[in-house]
Amino acid sequence: YVRSLIKQRELEPPVSNQPETWPWPLRDHTLGKFEIYRYDERIAFKGKVQKRPLHLLQALIVMGGDQVPETGLQDELWPDLDGDDARNAFNMALHRLRKLLGVKRALQLTGGKVSIDRTIVWVDVLVLKELLAKSQKFYRRDDPGRAADSLEAAFDLYKGPFLGGDVDSKGFSFQENLERVFLRSVEETGVLFEKKEMWGKAESMFRRGLEIDSLKEDFYKHIMCCCEQEGRFAEAMSLFRRYKKILSTLFGLDPGHEITSVYGNIRKKAQ
Repeated sequence: YVRSLIKQRELEPPVSNQPETWPWPLRDHTLGKFEIYRYDERIAFKGKVQKRPLHLLQALIVMGGDQVPETGLQDELWPDLDGDDARNAFNMALHRLRKLLGVKRALQLTGGKVSIDRTIVWVDVLVLKELLAKSQKFYRRDDPGRAADSLEAAFDLYKGPFLGGDVDSKGFSFQENLERVFLRSVEETGVLFEKKEMWGKAESMFRRGLEIDSLKEDFYKHIMCCCEQEGRFAEAMSLFRRYKKILSTLFGLDPGHEITSVYGNIRKKAQ
């Protein structure tokens, strides 16, 4: 009933929060896969004619989705075209994209700049970036609890790499930067928990970080230290041996000096 009432009255979502459960006219999923839903119905993409409009949408998202110069989009998508030819190609792709999306005002073109109307369109990766920015804000305020809350919401959104990893060089850089910011936020929040001797929360944060990068050595080291602080020596040593086996099997490598030293110290305590 509430969802139908929101649709009927065309109520806008909260500015500070963009819940996926809101009855969005459009939902754009880009993490782990690329799917678009119009009023909860998945839009089917058919034929080669759809590719360029979708590439335009993807490029717009990579560039931030707000006040993106159309000239920048033209340079990105039609580097071999000049002047009127590039402009015409852009206008045609934008027209087809709007037709494909089928929702008025979803994309705004004003003064040569393109924006996604975030009161109409929910985009998972843009929401994720906002959650990571909130986490950073709370970290700077020495508030690991609220930073962790933002990160938990970010983990729930993160279903995999941008467009499932099927990206060009610019999309790859976008994914790399997204992952780097995510992992840095996890580490900073986890370390803040450690400084406050909240070992369980710190460990939980680092374990969730391994969902993003399963071979992040520093996270294994931090988890081992949390186990050590709580007297769980056997668990810490088991984690190290498991990590060592993974490295050896996949890459023929050994763990680094720091984590090996932590393992040695824990082993001595356990004797």
